Amino acid sequence: MPTSFIGITSPTEIKVYNGGNARTKPIITINGVSDLLAVTNVNNADSFSISAITDQTFVIDCVKGQITEDDSLVVGRFSGGFINLEPSKRPYITQMTFTNGSNQATSTEDLPQSLVGRELVTHDGTDQFNSNIDLLLDVNTIQLENNFDGVSGAYDVYIIDVNRIIIGGNNLNVDFQFEFPYAYK
Repeated sequence: MPTSFIGITSPTEIKVYNGGNARTKPIITINGVSDLLAVTNVNNADSFSISAITDQTFVIDCVKGQITEDDSLVVGRFSGGFINLEPSKRPYITQMTFTNGSNQATSTEDLPQSLVGRELVTHDGTDQFNSNIDLLLDVNTIQLENNFDGVSGAYDVYIIDVNRIIIGGNNLNVDFQFEFPYAYK
């Protein structure tokens, strides 16, 4: 299933979830404009850059190890390597209580310290909410990177690992699509 990010106009961190238990190689489609586009996976330091993107479609096929621009092979404007997406540990599933405007959530069960640094995802019946878990405040309470902006209440949550991809560049106005299979070993 493709994961898309539309209208990136300034340096941005995006999060890409690989639900498999092994590394996988994405096919990345980039549309738009940038003088110099730089992409780094913070999880493993894999990175690449492309110069002089002027409203073309680039396909970086990390499986085949090739880059195409409007269906022609790119030579000389790509530097770096082909990136990998790191796997996720098994999702941790529990129920937590959230309050609108708060960056804390509580659980009736004891929470392990290993949740810190992972991504929390929940749905309040209307909107999806996700945030990095910054701290375990006590055995039942976590502190999130972002304030909860949904309807206060108790919800099922999934705690997963995500690849944090930094997209930067000059005169940036691009759309990204990542397509990849979950890989298993």
